[in-house]
Amino acid sequence: MSIRVGAFYPDAQLKESQFANALTKVAMALASSPDASVQKNAPEVEVLFMLSGKFDSPGFEGMRIRRYDSKAESLIIEAAVPEKIVNSENAETYVIAAMLDAAENAAEFLGEIQMEFDCAAHMALIESLSDTSDSIKAQQGIGQGA
Repeated sequence: MSIRVGAFYPDAQLKESQFANALTKVAMALASSPDASVQKNAPEVEVLFMLSGKFDSPGFEGMRIRRYDSKAESLIIEAAVPEKIVNSENAETYVIAAMLDAAENAAEFLGEIQMEFDCAAHMALIESLSDTSDSIKAQQGIGQGA
């Protein structure tokens, strides 16, 4: 898979947050995307969302490249999740925006080491996730009034 998402939750209650729900919905949309052909190409880019807890925090703001493994052709990009996003109604918008930023950062980094990465195709896929996520919510009855 070419783009993946994950999260580091330093406190168990963060797994029940708006952010965790949004990330799960986006991950489900990514896994079921009809445009998944772009996902079959190397390199693999993992966007790892880092949350702050009572005793642990990312130690940085924004986004950074964590590691590139040339043998596995895998790049890990970390995104520090602002505390105001954790229980925000805009958590899903943040996830999509961070993934778009990560795709741009991946394209820049991979271009510097002369590795091919179809940034435009990945960005189109990521942008489509918001719509796909909305349809998954509708199928599951999430966010619909009684």
